[in-house]
Amino acid sequence: MNTKTKKPRIVDFTFSGTLGDAFLVLCKLSDYHKNTGHNVRLHRQSEFIEFDDPISKLCSLFPYVEYVIPSTYFDSKSGLKRPSFTGDYINTTISGISAKEFPHDPHYIDFDPYPILDLNPASFPKTSLNIGIQLHTGKLATNYKGLSIEWIKSVITFLNIHFDKKIEFYIFGTGEGYDDNDLNELLNLPSTNFLVGQTSFVDWVSSIVSLDFFITPEGFSSYVAMSQKIPSLVFYTSDLILLGIHDKWRNSSVFIDVVRHDILSKAYRYLMRLINNRSQFWLRLVPCSSGFVLDIIKQQIKKDKLRL
Repeated sequence: MNTKTKKPRIVDFTFSGTLGDAFLVLCKLSDYHKNTGHNVRLHRQSEFIEFDDPISKLCSLFPYVEYVIPSTYFDSKSGLKRPSFTGDYINTTISGISAKEFPHDPHYIDFDPYPILDLNPASFPKTSLNIGIQLHTGKLATNYKGLSIEWIKSVITFLNIHFDKKIEFYIFGTGEGYDDNDLNELLNLPSTNFLVGQTSFVDWVSSIVSLDFFITPEGFSSYVAMSQKIPSLVFYTSDLILLGIHDKWRNSSVFIDVVRHDILSKAYRYLMRLINNRSQFWLRLVPCSSGFVLDIIKQQIKKDKLRL
């Protein structure tokens, strides 16, 4: 009797983008794997080849996905012809419709808003409300978004005073774009764990998915949190990011446009592309009042979305 297990079929796909884009694509490939049982070999075309390492680590959380290294370098602004895709192309929009020169998603691709990640959760205390704050997201001089140090300090101080339960804060990030003197201001805040530059990629993801509530600019960190049903307060500067937000994610989190008028939004994005790394130190988001953050947390508790 033949007891050998048939190996899963391996199917090639290609995408473009960096870490947040990769996660949205992996949500689609999660649905594909669930429906077909096939494994995936994932290729990438991008000018940001330095993201191969974190994307490879991200793909390791999806055991049925093999990420191909190195990625294919291609600068869309070069005017050169784009290389051929290996397998079908996957977009980062929920609808699968491409707004650029890329083909639309194939008809058999859908989006899984709650993919299963192969990792162990962090061990956070269950006697407190564990709130994470992502210091920054995105790439310097392109789509970088960093929170104001003063704003973070004011939120932590305000919540410690006005919330009637014990809170433990966790601050994440690499510190990119911040002055060391500014970061030092976050070191001695009460009930605050300063983890900037101190976690591996997998430990960072493990920490995010173990939180009770997450405060973050839009990007990879927000996608991960929402995909694991962590209620989140997400700040964005362009309506285009909403194309990558699943309806179920919207229903469990709160989104704030920190640049409310379209003309300001365009000016903001233009400035972000002009300024160099040193100038990034002064451009910081102050998204909302500390009282508003408290109100959002209380609303989430009333909706039974937060553990007490």
